[in-house]
Amino acid sequence: MSSDQTPLSFAGPSGLSEYQWATLLAISDALVGPLSADAGADGASSDPADPSAQEASSDPSEPRSSVLPQCRPSETREFLELLKDTFETRVPPRATKELGIFLSIVGSTVGSVIFNGTSTPLSQLGPRDVEGIIKGWYGSRLKPIRMGIKATSIIVRAIWLRTCPGLAAALGYPGPPVPTAARAEAGHDPAPPSLVEDDLLAKGKAVVYEGEPAIEIRTGVLVIGSGSGGTAFTHSLIQRLTAGKGEGGAWKSKLYGSASAEVEQGMPDILVVERGKKYLPHPGGVPLAKTEGQGIEDVMESGGIMTTEESSISLIAGSTWGGGSRINWSACLRTDRMVREEWTRHMSRDRKQRRKWEDGMFMSDEWQDCTEAVESRLKVQTPRLEDHNRANRVLLDGARRLGYSCRAVPQNISGTFESHKPCGANCMIGCRGHDRVDADAGKMSGCRAFLGPLYGQAEVVVKGLDGCEVERVIIDKNTNRVEGAWGWVNSKSESGGGSDPATRQRVLIKASLVVASAGSFHSPALLLRSGIKNPHLGRNLRLHPTVIVHSQWKEEVRPWEGTILTTAITECDNLDGMGHGVKIEAMNMLPSFGMAWVPWEGNSEWKERVARYRYTMGHIVLCRDRDTGTITVDPATGRLQVSYVPSPFDRAHTMQGVLALSKLLHAMGALEISMNTVGAPVWRRDPSAEKVDWSSDDSFLSFLENMVKVGNDLDRTGYGSAHQMGTCRMATSPSHGVVDPNGQVYGVKGLYVADASVFPSASGVNPMLTTMTFGEWIGRRVATRILSNDF
Repeated sequence: MSSDQTPLSFAGPSGLSEYQWATLLAISDALVGPLSADAGADGASSDPADPSAQEASSDPSEPRSSVLPQCRPSETREFLELLKDTFETRVPPRATKELGIFLSIVGSTVGSVIFNGTSTPLSQLGPRDVEGIIKGWYGSRLKPIRMGIKATSIIVRAIWLRTCPGLAAALGYPGPPVPTAARAEAGHDPAPPSLVEDDLLAKGKAVVYEGEPAIEIRTGVLVIGSGSGGTAFTHSLIQRLTAGKGEGGAWKSKLYGSASAEVEQGMPDILVVERGKKYLPHPGGVPLAKTEGQGIEDVMESGGIMTTEESSISLIAGSTWGGGSRINWSACLRTDRMVREEWTRHMSRDRKQRRKWEDGMFMSDEWQDCTEAVESRLKVQTPRLEDHNRANRVLLDGARRLGYSCRAVPQNISGTFESHKPCGANCMIGCRGHDRVDADAGKMSGCRAFLGPLYGQAEVVVKGLDGCEVERVIIDKNTNRVEGAWGWVNSKSESGGGSDPATRQRVLIKASLVVASAGSFHSPALLLRSGIKNPHLGRNLRLHPTVIVHSQWKEEVRPWEGTILTTAITECDNLDGMGHGVKIEAMNMLPSFGMAWVPWEGNSEWKERVARYRYTMGHIVLCRDRDTGTITVDPATGRLQVSYVPSPFDRAHTMQGVLALSKLLHAMGALEISMNTVGAPVWRRDPSAEKVDWSSDDSFLSFLENMVKVGNDLDRTGYGSAHQMGTCRMATSPSHGVVDPNGQVYGVKGLYVADASVFPSASGVNPMLTTMTFGEWIGRRVATRILSNDF
């Protein structure tokens, strides 16, 4: 869009009126648009009487906001398109409706008089006038006003950081490593022929189901979801079926029954379906994105813009081949003993089952064996001292200095850490550390570690189908046995790589056994849409609510380099004596991911901090939450609904973690420390003051005191979550959970769940390893049941 076009020449989302859209764009321009015309060359005021001008550094190497592209949101097509799509399709309809109400209140003539101190509608004011008004909203006495601007501001800043042309180069961020020319031109991985999949849809047959034309596919076992749980389950199942106990393939006749001959005619024994796309180097995948923004769009749920119904917490989940294991930060932490003891007590709640489980499913030798089997497949290794990047070394050295308990975090990285270093933070949008699935380098995601070795096997045919969204499972009401699944699938694109949403069609998948591994959001939603009744279904949601502490340093820290999370401070992880507390870890610092959370106190101030990206570290305080949320589905549309509000109990623990982390950053020499809470104090080191311990630094002690006073309430603090658990909780009876200790859904034969939704409560650690351990555990039991003809 050219600069002479007006904002309203680009139509807004269907949920907002024309004047609401104009108000939103006026707010966007004020939040992140070009700085005022009277700004000096360094981005600060040119008025020598202005204190900010006197404080500006004369050092030419000092990053200033003037280096940033001065793109105006209302005139940037990419920004407008993503902002429109965000409020039209990505955030909950409730959030868009509440945004509309907020914009109507603050943007109307009457609202402007009451809330803005002017009779001029917001959309007719200049950006600097609107900026001053926004600052007032953050301090409003009305919580809806504070919540409205907080939620809007985070989304606007994240989108601007993704879409502003030339921003990455201005920040010094080199972008994701570009795939080699040969791979990019070919559009597919040069994999051995045995790994390349054929077109399953072409082998299906045309049918009519419930009055709709569809393609029918048959398989023995249908696994819905290619993430941590589903891939580990699939590998575990096949290992058991094809081992000595596999009876030379006799298990197939038990699994298929009368349909055995039909299934064997080109159809897979096990079919793994995934809603997201496949990307290189996986067979049939398309090239990974060349920019951060497109990478997030490609591999994350809702393109990385997802929130709860209450807009209280931003959500991050994988939506690609490999699920969360493809985008996570490579942390392989075992669930702590105290948590596993809690889970064991939970499994002993039913008196009839108490004797069987009181010695400990989660404390047993078999659980340990499952964990070790997973770690072996993932090639887990512990980083050495030289393998930590700057942010992790700060935690490691700071913990030693202050006496905090701390540990290195094992990684699912094959090869050397040095060879993986160039991938760095980009690993969150698809690891660039390996060219082939079977290469001895890069991150070992679930699809690499567990599915890769299965392709091309003679005894068991395993296939993967991406672009397949399952609406519900099909259950025979007379026998209460699962029969398959009903959903949508995208045909393969003509270029041969990936699936094409434009060719979406109905698919009917007939299966003898179905495993829901769609994650803690979508597995319960799938079961709810399938008519399954259980009082615990969709409840018990844990999210590990997280806040961010940013710090700035004298030297460049190049936050995109090195393995993301290799250190965890455990000093505060048991604050109530029952295993609830926080861990302190380094975070991913891709520009739009890390800098969107920097607190906004004004356009110029925020851009000054963004401009110092190369000097900025981000660390997270991750809470093992005691209190829970829920998953429901809209009864009219079947749309997923996530309801969760971080509780005062858990927020209090988070604050203790923020204080502990701030002390560590002070001890390690940070120049500036800030929390992602608007209105919270920002501590800046006085360069002329003598360096003293934090406990003797009056300015820092005042900072800590004021931090506690301001607090971390929801209306000013941005909370995030990348871990979802517990919504199909495992238990020994339907009175306490959704699935039994074998992973089978209570009341439905042949239907299982194998993902993080079966966790009895929050793991307290990055959940990938535990999720895979559950997949291994459940896979073993399903194999035993198939062999005994009792599935």
